Amino acid sequence: MATRGHGRRLILISPFTSTVDVGKKLLPIVPVALLLDDRYDNAAKAPGVRLPALVVHGTADGVVPFEMGKRIGALLPEAELMAVAGAGHNDLFDRFGAAVLPAITAFARGAKLR
Repeated sequence: MATRGHGRRLILISPFTSTVDVGKKLLPIVPVALLLDDRYDNAAKAPGVRLPALVVHGTADGVVPFEMGKRIGALLPEAELMAVAGAGHNDLFDRFGAAVLPAITAFARGAKLR
């Protein structure tokens, strides 16, 4: 939707570069590239997104590595990266919500976080 220009702002929570990349990280001996039909190649689509974007990613994410979120943030032309130190994949809001939720709200309302 964002590549088609829908919306005003994009907020990505723990984004992955592609399902193939995640599969290779989690199952390195399985030929995931041959097994996946839907690749959800966010890295390929990111440069075409012309919306202001906020990428929120925990630095201790064990499911989708932080480096993937960092890469997506670098590929999006108008992105801000919010690295949440020590946050994992499933505790981003439970343990770190006091920092994350106000930032997301402010960004959604139009504020720049930097």
